[in-house]
Amino acid sequence: FHGKLGNVAFTPALVPAIIATANREYALEAYPGGGEVVKPYKKNAFGAGLIPLAFEGTIAASGRVGIVIGGGGGAAYFNRRIPDPGETRFNFLADGHTGLYLRSAIGVTTVGFRLQHISNGNTGHVTPGMDSRMLYVGYSR
Repeated sequence: FHGKLGNVAFTPALVPAIIATANREYALEAYPGGGEVVKPYKKNAFGAGLIPLAFEGTIAASGRVGIVIGGGGGAAYFNRRIPDPGETRFNFLADGHTGLYLRSAIGVTTVGFRLQHISNGNTGHVTPGMDSRMLYVGYSR
């Protein structure tokens, strides 16, 4: 959709690599004098996903500068249960972002803030969820 002030676009995204760090894991350790204790430790998980329901709108402040606002939802699958061994490998993704775009003769550079949420959507024993806040830079021609 194109309008006088800007446009709205359908922007699905493939998420080829997700690294979820410091997920809980547990191991049994033997005491030197006998008995066992459960010791927690942290382990990374790797996944990939798809955000098929994604939209992005731009508002033109001038011909060269504008505002970007977008969001979407999808799913991801991980090589282990996250963020706890009692949870699920399949998780839902939610994404929201805002920023500025700068148009030049060689392309468009976008600089902004992104919030992503990963959660199993109540399909595991508990639904702790994980949020990522990040600054991003993008370029397109």
